[in-house]
Amino acid sequence: MPEVKPFTFADAVESTPLKDRAEKHAESYERRAEMAKAKGNRAECQRNKKLAKNWRRLAATRLPDDAFFRLMEQLIENSDVLLVKGEHSDTALLCLRLVLDNILTGLHGLALQKNKKAIACLLAGLNDAVARFETHSHREPEVYAEWAQNAFGIPGILSRNREKSDDNRQRKLLESLRQGENFPLKILPSGKRGKRWKYASNANDLAEKLRLYIEGHRLKFALLKLSARIEKATLPEWLEDAHKLPAFSPTSHREWSTVAWKILKSASPNRHPSKHPHLANNATKICNRVGDVDSIEDDEIRETLNQAFEVIATGTSARKRQKSARLS
Repeated sequence: MPEVKPFTFADAVESTPLKDRAEKHAESYERRAEMAKAKGNRAECQRNKKLAKNWRRLAATRLPDDAFFRLMEQLIENSDVLLVKGEHSDTALLCLRLVLDNILTGLHGLALQKNKKAIACLLAGLNDAVARFETHSHREPEVYAEWAQNAFGIPGILSRNREKSDDNRQRKLLESLRQGENFPLKILPSGKRGKRWKYASNANDLAEKLRLYIEGHRLKFALLKLSARIEKATLPEWLEDAHKLPAFSPTSHREWSTVAWKILKSASPNRHPSKHPHLANNATKICNRVGDVDSIEDDEIRETLNQAFEVIATGTSARKRQKSARLS
Protein backbone atom coordinates (compact mmCIF):
# COMPACT_ATOMS: atom_id res chain seq x y z
CA MET A 1 0.00 0.00 0.00
CA PRO A 2 1.51 3.38 -0.97
CA GLU A 3 2.20 5.89 1.81
CA VAL A 4 -0.52 8.47 2.31
CA LYS A 5 0.84 11.96 2.91
CA PRO A 6 -1.16 14.55 4.84
CA PHE A 7 -3.11 17.11 2.89
CA THR A 8 -0.86 20.17 2.78
CA PHE A 9 -1.39 23.86 2.26
CA ALA A 10 0.29 23.49 -1.12
CA ASP A 11 -2.54 21.15 -2.14
CA ALA A 12 -5.18 23.76 -1.36
CA VAL A 13 -6.21 26.57 -3.64
CA GLU A 14 -7.00 30.01 -2.31
CA SER A 15 -10.70 29.52 -3.01
CA THR A 16 -10.93 26.39 -0.85
CA PRO A 17 -13.08 27.17 2.20
CA LEU A 18 -11.24 26.82 5.49
CA LYS A 19 -13.75 24.28 6.77
CA ASP A 20 -13.18 22.05 3.73
CA ARG A 21 -9.43 22.32 4.16
CA ALA A 22 -9.73 21.27 7.80
CA GLU A 23 -11.86 18.29 6.75
CA LYS A 24 -9.25 17.26 4.18
CA HIS A 25 -6.54 17.38 6.82
CA ALA A 26 -8.69 15.18 9.06
CA GLU A 27 -9.30 12.65 6.28
CA SER A 28 -5.60 12.38 5.42
CA TYR A 29 -4.64 11.76 9.05
CA GLU A 30 -7.41 9.18 9.40
CA ARG A 31 -5.94 7.31 6.42
CA ARG A 32 -2.48 7.50 7.96
CA ALA A 33 -3.90 6.12 11.22
CA GLU A 34 -5.35 3.13 9.37
CA MET A 35 -2.00 2.48 7.68
CA ALA A 36 -0.15 2.68 11.01
CA LYS A 37 -2.68 0.27 12.54
CA ALA A 38 -2.15 -2.19 9.69
CA LYS A 39 1.61 -2.06 10.33
CA GLY A 40 1.10 -2.63 14.05
CA ASN A 41 2.46 0.80 14.97
CA ARG A 42 0.08 1.65 17.79
CA ALA A 43 1.78 4.89 18.85
CA GLU A 44 1.74 6.32 15.32
CA CYS A 45 -1.87 5.21 14.91
CA GLN A 46 -2.92 7.00 18.10
CA ARG A 47 -1.02 10.15 17.15
CA ASN A 48 -2.68 10.36 13.73
CA LYS A 49 -6.09 9.64 15.21
CA LYS A 50 -5.65 12.52 17.62
CA LEU A 51 -4.55 14.86 14.84
CA ALA A 52 -7.57 13.82 12.78
CA LYS A 53 -9.85 14.42 15.76
CA ASN A 54 -8.36 17.88 16.31
CA TRP A 55 -8.85 18.81 12.66
CA ARG A 56 -12.47 17.56 12.82
CA ARG A 57 -13.03 19.62 15.94
CA LEU A 58 -11.54 22.65 14.23
CA ALA A 59 -13.74 22.18 11.18
CA ALA A 60 -16.83 22.13 13.41
CA THR A 61 -15.94 25.36 15.20
CA ARG A 62 -15.46 28.97 14.25
CA LEU A 63 -12.29 28.91 12.20
CA PRO A 64 -9.50 31.49 12.50
CA ASP A 65 -8.84 33.84 9.63
CA ASP A 66 -6.82 32.61 6.66
CA ALA A 67 -3.48 33.96 7.93
CA PHE A 68 -3.73 32.09 11.25
CA PHE A 69 -4.99 28.97 9.51
CA ARG A 70 -2.04 29.04 7.13
CA LEU A 71 0.45 29.38 10.00
CA MET A 72 -1.17 26.45 11.80
CA GLU A 73 -0.98 24.25 8.70
CA GLN A 74 2.67 25.05 8.16
CA LEU A 75 3.53 24.44 11.83
CA ILE A 76 1.91 21.00 11.83
CA GLU A 77 3.46 20.06 8.50
CA ASN A 78 6.94 21.07 9.67
CA SER A 79 6.45 19.22 12.95
CA ASP A 80 5.51 16.09 10.99
CA VAL A 81 8.69 16.39 8.93
CA LEU A 82 10.83 16.76 12.08
CA LEU A 83 9.09 13.79 13.72
CA VAL A 84 9.86 11.58 10.73
CA LYS A 85 13.49 12.74 10.64
CA GLY A 86 13.70 12.42 14.43
CA GLU A 87 13.73 8.62 14.13
CA HIS A 88 17.29 8.84 12.77
CA SER A 89 18.47 12.40 13.50
CA ASP A 90 19.46 13.91 16.85
CA THR A 91 19.41 17.35 15.23
CA ALA A 92 15.74 16.94 14.31
CA LEU A 93 14.97 15.97 17.91
CA LEU A 94 16.83 19.06 19.15
CA CYS A 95 14.71 21.20 16.82
CA LEU A 96 11.55 19.58 18.16
CA ARG A 97 12.73 20.24 21.73
CA LEU A 98 13.36 23.87 20.80
CA VAL A 99 9.83 24.23 19.39
CA LEU A 100 8.31 22.45 22.40
CA ASP A 101 10.21 24.59 24.91
CA ASN A 102 9.21 27.74 23.06
CA ILE A 103 5.52 26.81 23.07
CA LEU A 104 5.41 25.67 26.71
CA THR A 105 7.40 28.68 27.94
CA GLY A 106 5.14 31.01 25.96
CA LEU A 107 1.97 29.44 27.33
CA HIS A 108 3.36 29.61 30.85
CA GLY A 109 4.07 33.31 30.33
CA LEU A 110 0.46 33.86 29.29
CA ALA A 111 -0.70 31.83 32.29
CA LEU A 112 1.30 34.12 34.58
CA GLN A 113 -0.72 36.98 33.13
CA LYS A 114 -3.85 35.11 34.34
CA ASN A 115 -5.04 34.34 30.82
CA LYS A 116 -7.65 31.66 31.58
CA LYS A 117 -7.67 30.12 28.11
CA ALA A 118 -3.87 29.91 28.11
CA ILE A 119 -3.96 28.24 31.55
CA ALA A 120 -6.49 25.70 30.30
CA CYS A 121 -4.44 25.09 27.14
CA LEU A 122 -1.19 24.61 29.08
CA LEU A 123 -2.59 22.32 31.77
CA ALA A 124 -4.68 20.26 29.35
CA GLY A 125 -1.63 19.63 27.16
CA LEU A 126 0.59 18.72 30.12
CA ASN A 127 -2.12 16.53 31.65
CA ASP A 128 -2.61 14.66 28.38
CA ALA A 129 1.13 14.05 27.91
CA VAL A 130 1.65 12.87 31.51
CA ALA A 131 -1.42 10.60 31.34
CA ARG A 132 0.01 8.88 28.25
CA PHE A 133 3.37 8.53 30.00
CA GLU A 134 1.75 6.97 33.07
CA THR A 135 -0.25 4.49 31.00
CA HIS A 136 2.73 3.43 28.91
CA SER A 137 5.20 3.31 31.83
CA HIS A 138 2.93 0.91 33.73
CA ARG A 139 2.75 -1.31 30.66
CA GLU A 140 6.41 -1.09 29.56
CA PRO A 141 8.53 0.40 32.38
CA GLU A 142 11.78 -0.67 30.71
CA VAL A 143 11.27 2.01 28.04
CA TYR A 144 11.70 4.80 30.61
CA ALA A 145 13.91 3.02 33.16
CA GLU A 146 17.25 4.50 32.08
CA TRP A 147 15.94 8.06 32.33
CA ALA A 148 14.10 7.40 35.61
CA GLN A 149 17.17 5.89 37.29
CA ASN A 150 18.97 9.23 36.90
CA ALA A 151 16.02 11.42 37.89
CA PHE A 152 14.92 12.86 41.24
CA GLY A 153 11.33 12.03 40.30
CA ILE A 154 9.05 11.24 37.38
CA PRO A 155 6.05 13.16 36.00
CA GLY A 156 2.71 12.24 37.52
CA ILE A 157 -0.88 13.42 37.87
CA LEU A 158 -1.97 14.41 41.37
CA SER A 159 -5.59 13.75 42.24
CA ARG A 160 -7.78 13.35 45.32
CA ASN A 161 -9.32 10.34 43.64
CA ARG A 162 -8.61 7.29 45.83
CA GLU A 163 -7.48 5.07 42.96
CA LYS A 164 -5.20 7.78 41.61
CA SER A 165 -3.63 8.43 44.99
CA ASP A 166 -2.99 4.73 45.66
CA ASP A 167 0.53 4.81 47.11
CA ASN A 168 1.06 1.09 46.56
CA ARG A 169 0.45 1.36 42.81
CA GLN A 170 2.77 4.35 42.51
CA ARG A 171 5.43 2.61 44.60
CA LYS A 172 5.34 -0.44 42.33
CA LEU A 173 5.84 1.76 39.27
CA LEU A 174 8.77 3.60 40.87
CA GLU A 175 10.36 0.30 41.86
CA SER A 176 9.89 -1.20 38.39
CA LEU A 177 11.52 1.92 36.90
CA ARG A 178 14.27 1.77 39.59
CA GLN A 179 13.74 5.49 39.93
CA GLY A 180 16.53 7.49 41.51
CA GLU A 181 19.06 4.65 41.83
CA ASN A 182 21.71 6.60 39.90
CA PHE A 183 20.66 10.05 41.10
CA PRO A 184 23.68 11.97 42.52
CA LEU A 185 22.01 12.56 45.90
CA LYS A 186 20.97 9.91 48.41
CA ILE A 187 17.22 10.28 48.04
CA LEU A 188 16.12 6.67 48.53
CA PRO A 189 14.85 5.37 51.92
CA SER A 190 17.42 4.49 54.57
CA GLY A 191 18.65 0.92 54.44
CA LYS A 192 18.86 0.78 50.65
CA ARG A 193 21.35 3.49 49.79
CA GLY A 194 22.51 4.74 53.16
CA LYS A 195 21.52 7.93 54.95
CA ARG A 196 19.03 10.03 53.04
CA TRP A 197 20.03 13.61 52.21
CA LYS A 198 17.68 16.39 53.25
CA TYR A 199 17.36 20.12 52.67
CA ALA A 200 18.85 20.96 56.08
CA SER A 201 19.74 24.58 55.42
CA ASN A 202 19.36 27.52 53.06
CA ALA A 203 22.85 26.79 51.76
CA ASN A 204 22.01 23.17 50.88
CA ASP A 205 18.76 24.28 49.31
CA LEU A 206 20.52 26.88 47.15
CA ALA A 207 23.31 24.47 46.19
CA GLU A 208 20.80 21.84 45.02
CA LYS A 209 18.82 24.40 43.03
CA LEU A 210 22.04 25.55 41.35
CA ARG A 211 23.04 21.94 40.69
CA LEU A 212 19.71 21.26 39.01
CA TYR A 213 20.01 24.50 37.04
CA ILE A 214 23.46 23.50 35.79
CA GLU A 215 22.35 19.94 35.01
CA GLY A 216 19.36 21.19 33.04
CA HIS A 217 21.54 23.44 30.93
CA ARG A 218 24.08 20.65 30.39
CA LEU A 219 21.34 18.44 29.01
CA LYS A 220 20.13 21.21 26.72
CA PHE A 221 23.58 22.47 25.70
CA ALA A 222 23.33 21.40 22.06
CA LEU A 223 19.82 22.82 21.88
CA LEU A 224 20.89 26.13 23.43
CA LYS A 225 23.85 26.35 21.07
CA LEU A 226 21.57 25.75 18.08
CA SER A 227 19.09 28.33 19.33
CA ALA A 228 21.87 30.90 19.84
CA ARG A 229 23.14 30.31 16.31
CA ILE A 230 19.66 30.79 14.86
CA GLU A 231 19.00 33.93 16.90
CA LYS A 232 22.60 35.19 16.54
CA ALA A 233 22.83 35.45 20.32
CA THR A 234 25.75 34.98 22.71
CA LEU A 235 25.66 32.21 25.29
CA PRO A 236 26.67 33.03 28.90
CA GLU A 237 30.35 32.36 29.61
CA TRP A 238 29.63 29.80 32.34
CA LEU A 239 27.61 27.57 29.98
CA GLU A 240 30.65 26.20 28.16
CA ASP A 241 32.25 25.38 31.53
CA ALA A 242 29.05 23.62 32.61
CA HIS A 243 29.04 21.57 29.42
CA LYS A 244 32.60 20.34 30.14
CA LEU A 245 31.86 19.30 33.74
CA PRO A 246 32.17 15.63 34.70
CA ALA A 247 29.11 13.98 36.21
CA PHE A 248 28.26 15.31 39.67
CA SER A 249 29.87 13.08 42.30
CA PRO A 250 31.84 13.14 45.57
CA THR A 251 34.99 13.77 43.51
CA SER A 252 33.66 16.50 41.21
CA HIS A 253 31.55 18.66 43.52
CA ARG A 254 34.23 21.37 43.72
CA GLU A 255 34.18 21.87 39.95
CA TRP A 256 30.40 22.16 40.03
CA SER A 257 30.60 24.66 42.87
CA THR A 258 32.99 26.79 40.78
CA VAL A 259 30.46 26.96 37.92
CA ALA A 260 27.66 27.69 40.41
CA TRP A 261 29.69 30.60 41.77
CA LYS A 262 30.06 32.01 38.24
CA ILE A 263 26.28 31.81 37.83
CA LEU A 264 25.72 33.61 41.12
CA LYS A 265 28.15 36.35 40.11
CA SER A 266 26.48 36.80 36.72
CA ALA A 267 23.08 37.20 38.42
CA SER A 268 24.26 39.63 41.12
CA PRO A 269 24.53 43.44 41.08
CA ASN A 270 28.03 44.43 39.93
CA ARG A 271 28.91 40.69 40.04
CA HIS A 272 28.96 40.72 43.85
CA PRO A 273 26.77 37.92 45.33
CA SER A 274 26.90 39.75 48.66
CA LYS A 275 24.68 42.38 47.06
CA HIS A 276 22.11 39.88 45.79
CA PRO A 277 18.75 40.43 47.58
CA HIS A 278 18.23 36.69 48.08
CA LEU A 279 21.60 36.26 49.82
CA ALA A 280 21.28 39.44 51.88
CA ASN A 281 17.78 38.60 53.15
CA ASN A 282 17.69 37.22 56.70
CA ALA A 283 15.15 34.59 55.72
CA THR A 284 17.11 33.22 52.76
CA LYS A 285 20.76 34.06 53.56
CA ILE A 286 23.18 31.13 53.50
CA CYS A 287 25.70 32.37 56.09
CA ASN A 288 25.96 34.86 58.95
CA ARG A 289 26.77 38.48 58.26
CA VAL A 290 30.42 39.40 58.54
CA GLY A 291 32.20 42.72 58.17
CA ASP A 292 29.87 45.57 57.32
CA VAL A 293 26.36 45.04 58.71
CA ASP A 294 24.79 45.92 55.37
CA SER A 295 26.58 43.26 53.34
CA ILE A 296 27.82 39.68 53.38
CA GLU A 297 31.38 39.08 52.28
CA ASP A 298 31.63 37.38 48.89
CA ASP A 299 34.36 34.99 50.03
CA GLU A 300 32.25 33.85 53.00
CA ILE A 301 29.33 33.10 50.66
CA ARG A 302 31.61 31.20 48.30
CA GLU A 303 33.07 29.06 51.08
CA THR A 304 29.58 28.28 52.41
CA LEU A 305 28.47 27.33 48.91
CA ASN A 306 31.51 25.08 48.47
CA GLN A 307 30.64 23.27 51.71
CA ALA A 308 27.00 22.91 50.66
CA PHE A 309 28.01 21.30 47.36
CA GLU A 310 30.23 18.93 49.31
CA VAL A 311 27.36 18.02 51.63
CA ILE A 312 24.92 17.21 48.82
CA ALA A 313 27.61 15.15 47.07
CA THR A 314 28.93 13.19 50.04
CA GLY A 315 26.35 13.49 52.81
CA THR A 316 28.65 15.52 55.05
CA SER A 317 31.30 18.23 54.89
CA ALA A 318 35.06 17.95 55.41
CA ARG A 319 34.72 20.24 58.42
CA LYS A 320 32.25 17.86 60.08
CA ARG A 321 34.37 14.83 59.21
CA GLN A 322 37.44 16.48 60.76
CA LYS A 323 35.47 17.35 63.88
CA SER A 324 34.23 13.76 64.20
CA ALA A 325 37.78 12.49 63.77
CA ARG A 326 39.05 14.73 66.56
CA LEU A 327 36.28 13.63 68.90
CA SER A 328 36.97 9.97 68.21
